[in-house]
Amino acid sequence: MTELESLIKGDFSDKDFERARNYLLGSMTTDLEAAEDIAVWFGLQKLLKDELLSVDEYINRLNSENRNSVIDAWREMLEGKEMLIATLAPANTDFSNLTANINF
Repeated sequence: MTELESLIKGDFSDKDFERARNYLLGSMTTDLEAAEDIAVWFGLQKLLKDELLSVDEYINRLNSENRNSVIDAWREMLEGKEMLIATLAPANTDFSNLTANINF
């Protein structure tokens, strides 16, 4: 939960932002090496967004994002909304105070 709060507050460095962007670009490049991977790429876009972007268009869009656009997107997704959060922990973990510490 602390990480989500940090995203909403913009409490991350420019270096972290660039690292995350480069990770997305790198993993996308390696994930789209085969023709069938590219077909899945377009199929998922059509299914989930009804929008088709080429890989280059997506990369350009990703490169045009900045810290503020990421912060705004996370706030829009998380603020003022009920969420269901799944977590993995040992069976004897006490979660009674979990929601008391969430301040989005």
